[in-house]
Amino acid sequence: MNKQLIKIILFDIKSNLLSCLLLTFQMIVAFFVIGNLCSITAYKTVTVNALDGFDFPKNCYSPSSTDIYTDGGIVVDYDDIEKERNLSYYIAENYKTEGRSEFYEEKDGTEYTLSVITEHYFDIFGFEVSKGRLFQNTEYGKDLSDNPPVVLGSDFENDYSIGDLYLDKYEVVGILKSGMKTTFLQGDKSSVVSADDDVFIPVMSIESMKAQGIDYPTSLIYADDKSDLAAINDYAAENGMNTYNFISADETRQLIDLVSAKADISLIVISSIIIILAVFSMIQSTLLYVRKNIRELLIHMICGASQSDILLRISAEVLIINLVGVVVSSLIFMSLRTTLVFMLTGIATAVIAILPVMVSIKRKPLIMQIKEEK
Repeated sequence: MNKQLIKIILFDIKSNLLSCLLLTFQMIVAFFVIGNLCSITAYKTVTVNALDGFDFPKNCYSPSSTDIYTDGGIVVDYDDIEKERNLSYYIAENYKTEGRSEFYEEKDGTEYTLSVITEHYFDIFGFEVSKGRLFQNTEYGKDLSDNPPVVLGSDFENDYSIGDLYLDKYEVVGILKSGMKTTFLQGDKSSVVSADDDVFIPVMSIESMKAQGIDYPTSLIYADDKSDLAAINDYAAENGMNTYNFISADETRQLIDLVSAKADISLIVISSIIIILAVFSMIQSTLLYVRKNIRELLIHMICGASQSDILLRISAEVLIINLVGVVVSSLIFMSLRTTLVFMLTGIATAVIAILPVMVSIKRKPLIMQIKEEK
């Protein structure tokens, strides 16, 4: 492509700048919707596959608060932390539980997070160590003692060895393999998170947890039937707290499938409508460009421009609109898979938008179109 052709193309775009900007914005909106569709699909795939890989007991349910959290000024209803902590003790005293809770240790002005886990937590999520060992059964449910054991995520592998003291207080007995993952069952809000930067400590006795002011782990609650968990909501209501929904791993999978399917359909319809409108607008704009500049295009050919130069000049606006849309949208989502989807969509859109014009010119050359105008 010579410099003169580039100047001509830039001049053509400048002459039709408003239309180009509007079409570019339209494509960015379409790509944004497609990007969200890709995100939902990826979330569904990753989360459901992870849930399938975890060994959740069949008779376990996860409590999900019925709080309504908002960002727009509506009153947000949070439970009092002390009430939630007391509720965790009530659940632990009346039900068998699994899961994790967190507490914080401060050292030299920095706050560090530690996760208290129950006896079968590592088994449920299939955790394995690269060094040392996992907790022994006898280390769970004890009163807090000097140098309690901890298992560190893989991010700590280069900083600690087996037998070292974490925060000068906790004895390192194991370091996890890289890539260990865990999750909380929260319906369609469930997410799979890495355990590489986590620090785990075995659950202490309820009395010790109370003395330390640490929530008892109640991420999963055993019950032969979900109705057996009604007493938890009774306790919450009596203490002015939000009630809970209880959901199993199977119900979580079904809910994610259902919500994702509804979102997929909506986003597919919206993105399709936007892209179809954009394609029609591009076709109309390109045909209008040819009609308005037909004499100039013919003169360009007489002056030595090849047929490919003319076709490139005609299609340049559509190509640049899609290119800008792909680049901007890719920068927003920062995902290789999503970028590939944007590129394929952009290429397909450009081809569909340009094809009618190319066919029209091939069937009826520019000089014939000028004669017909006369």
